[in-house]
Amino acid sequence: MSTHRYNYFVIFLIVGLSLVSFCCTTTAETVNWLTSYDKALKLAKEKNKPIMVDFYAKWCGWCKRLDKDTYRDEKVIEVSRDFICLKIDGDKNRLLARKYEIRGYPTILFLDGDGKKIGGGPGYRDAGQLLSEMRQILKKY
Repeated sequence: MSTHRYNYFVIFLIVGLSLVSFCCTTTAETVNWLTSYDKALKLAKEKNKPIMVDFYAKWCGWCKRLDKDTYRDEKVIEVSRDFICLKIDGDKNRLLARKYEIRGYPTILFLDGDGKKIGGGPGYRDAGQLLSEMRQILKKY
């Protein structure tokens, strides 16, 4: 290998490894989601915690923004540990979406261990709005 090619190879390798390192170390933590409704109900009863359900659709831009911004907020992640967090694709689970009268996405509901709605509703929330709502649910629960 010529010196010229070797230098480009080394530069490419260093840049590539730097990018991998950067990506891996800056990956944000997010809310720990379950995807099983039955498992969420069971855990909510066992741990005496309310359930926070995020009804979403893959095509929903505001749902993606919730995932990208709101659910990666450190305080939201911290407070979410006091909930059983459940993420439901409303297009794939139409029966559950119908049961909770989901009319649009995203919809964030709060449920008790029996699956009874205790709060929430449709629409995007930024971190501050969601934190306020989560804290209100925890006070009541």
